[in-house]
Amino acid sequence: MGSITAPYLIFPSISTGCSILSLSDKKLYEYEDLFEGFDDAWCVGSSQGLLVVLDQNAEPLLFNPSSGVRTALPSFPSWFMHPVEKRYFAQELRKSFIAKAIVLHNVSNFMVFLIYGSEYKIAFYVSGDETWTQLEDADRVYCDVITSKNNIYALSTDGYVEGWDFHKNQPKKFLDIRPSGERDEEKLKNFLSDKFSSQFYLVEDLMGELLLVKRFIGNFVNHDGVAMYEGELLSPEDTQPLIYPYRTKYFSVCKLNFFRRKWEKVKCLKDQVLFVGSNESASLSAQDFSECDGNSVYFSDDRWEEMNLDDLYGGHDFGVFSLGDEIVKPLMPNVMDKIDPPAIWIVPTLDM
Repeated sequence: MGSITAPYLIFPSISTGCSILSLSDKKLYEYEDLFEGFDDAWCVGSSQGLLVVLDQNAEPLLFNPSSGVRTALPSFPSWFMHPVEKRYFAQELRKSFIAKAIVLHNVSNFMVFLIYGSEYKIAFYVSGDETWTQLEDADRVYCDVITSKNNIYALSTDGYVEGWDFHKNQPKKFLDIRPSGERDEEKLKNFLSDKFSSQFYLVEDLMGELLLVKRFIGNFVNHDGVAMYEGELLSPEDTQPLIYPYRTKYFSVCKLNFFRRKWEKVKCLKDQVLFVGSNESASLSAQDFSECDGNSVYFSDDRWEEMNLDDLYGGHDFGVFSLGDEIVKPLMPNVMDKIDPPAIWIVPTLDM
């Protein structure tokens, strides 16, 4: 596969090769041999044009889909997981053990960061090391982690933003705050009921500022895409219908005001384009990538636990949300079938 410089959505289906969704023409292109040798593997993250993959034995590696280069990473140590669990439950571990995986490059080496385990902690690997290291002073439950130069920022589920400096051998924590939030109850009240669940992402925008992206997902939707209670989809005539799966319905974006320690509502992203999902959350300019719509959030399905509960669906929840129109637009005709493994964004940087 040749080098692709624009963002694209990759469907790494091991049984049928691989499909890539081009944003320029909204068409799928097939690459039969791209994942050759990756029998029953699972992509747990993408970052800076690279995929982080767990193979059939839950062994981690980096894969460059443009060049085909594969880089083995150390096996997970015993404090990650019990070796008996790994041997007997490799399939479950591949699909549930890693919540996010990202890569940080610098002049002399590269680092891989993971949000892992049932407590969603952070660990990292530095190229040349023999094993993984648990990030010190990272004691919260984390939902996202991103890179910025030689720093990383992490977002915890209880709203803290933390930062570590990796310029030297030992990471140094330089940021630990819990910003307050602006009230937006009128706009969001329809999405705060128990018909919806939410996922949060941390994004560095084009000006180097931190954004909090909130994703609201209808837990069950009807034929028209309206969020319902599960019981409302039943009827006396059909007590066991095909339950229509979850769907993303709305996004809200805030910017961190460091001085006030407050998240401030962002009404318009201008020409910025955000990409969220199981990839490293990223921001691009629509002026640099004309295939993308400005003032939009492109998303893929990263609802790991939900997509593994049912054999009929999962991995299907991807599209683009326009902040101007406040609507979700499909990138393909509505997909209801299960996509396993789920699609994942490859978001290149300009220097690629």
